[in-house]
Amino acid sequence: MGNNYNLMSKATLDNTIIKSAKEIKSNLYGYKLILHGNEAIFSKLSFSVLTNDPLGNYLENIYYDSKNPSKDRLFDIILSSKSSDHFENYLNEIFGRGYFPSLIYQTRDAIEFGNNNILSHLTEIPKILSKERYIFGYSFEKVNKSGYDNILGYNQELNSLFIGKNYPLTSSISSGWLLNYTRLSDKFKNDYEKREDNLFQGTGYLNYNKNNFNGLGALFLGYSKGDLDRNIQFDYSQYNDTLTSVKTVDFNESLDSKIKTFYVGGMGKISKIFNWNSFYVEPIGKFQSMGVFQKSIDEHNGTYNLNLDKLNGFLNTFYLGGDLGKKFDIKNYGVKLSLVGYLKQDLNNIDKNMKFKVQSLGNETGSIDINNKNRFSQEIGINVKVGELQTGLSIYTNYLYEFSKDNSWRIGAGINYIF
Repeated sequence: MGNNYNLMSKATLDNTIIKSAKEIKSNLYGYKLILHGNEAIFSKLSFSVLTNDPLGNYLENIYYDSKNPSKDRLFDIILSSKSSDHFENYLNEIFGRGYFPSLIYQTRDAIEFGNNNILSHLTEIPKILSKERYIFGYSFEKVNKSGYDNILGYNQELNSLFIGKNYPLTSSISSGWLLNYTRLSDKFKNDYEKREDNLFQGTGYLNYNKNNFNGLGALFLGYSKGDLDRNIQFDYSQYNDTLTSVKTVDFNESLDSKIKTFYVGGMGKISKIFNWNSFYVEPIGKFQSMGVFQKSIDEHNGTYNLNLDKLNGFLNTFYLGGDLGKKFDIKNYGVKLSLVGYLKQDLNNIDKNMKFKVQSLGNETGSIDINNKNRFSQEIGINVKVGELQTGLSIYTNYLYEFSKDNSWRIGAGINYIF
């Protein structure tokens, strides 16, 4: 259209264009084109129409001529979109959709990893009840987490170390405490973002074990602190003032911020072992419930730094399943092989939106949709444990595959020592 595009968003079409063109339409997703005879009228669509995300209303509220170069550049970027996918990708990159909503779930996964290690170590060694004993353990796990809904997929590495002490109360009941540290490292699958976190947790428990029946309940309290790195990287089309030329511009910024989280919760497990010679089957039910209180996040070093409000959530996970395995005794040592399978249900209550401000754009408040609450999945895997299975030193490894809307897997190994 070139110089025919004037301030009134109208253009006069040449008669030869009208006669020869089968269809005339806007090549920009944010605009529609209306034809009246030989006149074309361009109209910008509402951002709340272009996306059903809460960001649509935020963009509509701040869209005005403010003589703000940062704001002008933002709208130059998103209004250069050629398609809906292009438009949504700009929103993902600039406002961290998929990245920030995943943080509370990553924290939950790290807590759950440490707690599952505690549960397995305490409930698989009934002779621990006989006297006061110290417990030491280290575990490593690598997770490939698929993305789902508005959560980005990520690769996660977890290292956990714990030490505690068990105190017998009766012949079948004991109590104790544990202190554990977990190192969390996440790299997102778009290769632009990463997270490193340190979690510190204290746990108190009560354990019952008699006639191959086990029940354990525990309360825990913890704190995590870490670093977030987010890289905004894309290109967009930039038009000159008269729209007679266009060039492709690269946008690349690295932002950093801190994350702090407090959490408190409880967990429990009940199981019953049925033995047939060296084979056994163990039906298991377990749960984990926690309150996660994520502090506000302030980004630095970029044009569109986000200041995000605190986020609270109550996350509950229930398991129903069991183990099917075989034990091999070799003098004082043993080997245990088992197949595991669980039905897993998440029942969560999380703040619906993460509120934010972009200081370079003004004081208006926007929100990022969380909208990931309840999730059902199935897990199947294999465990191998070698050593003094009742007391003493043992090592183990495991693999677990999770079937859900998008499948994930995890592989781990560890060592525990009872003394």
